[in-house]
Amino acid sequence: MNIFTLSLAILVIFMPTAQAKEMLVQITDIANTQKSFIASIGAKDGVFTGQTALFSNREVSILSRAVEVNRFYSMWIPTTGRRPVVFNRLEMVTYSNDLEQNDKQILKNIQNQN
Repeated sequence: MNIFTLSLAILVIFMPTAQAKEMLVQITDIANTQKSFIASIGAKDGVFTGQTALFSNREVSILSRAVEVNRFYSMWIPTTGRRPVVFNRLEMVTYSNDLEQNDKQILKNIQNQN
């Protein structure tokens, strides 16, 4: 086994894996068009470009997709694309990347509206 293969094997073994998380994050900024927002969660937290996650406050839940990610921050756009982002700048919201739990939360919100 050469040094390259050994290095690659070590990298794969110790590479962080994306796990389902639910946590509070801060909405750092919102675009003037209200079509995207920046959240204080980034690659260090397991976020990657193209990932979908649910952002929720007491009134609304927004299913969003990460379009840009750096170490500490990520930019998200709602997957519906038509609704404006209704969060406020510096608001704390719940972030969840557990897709099964997200589906349950969306159904619960729909039932609460009816």
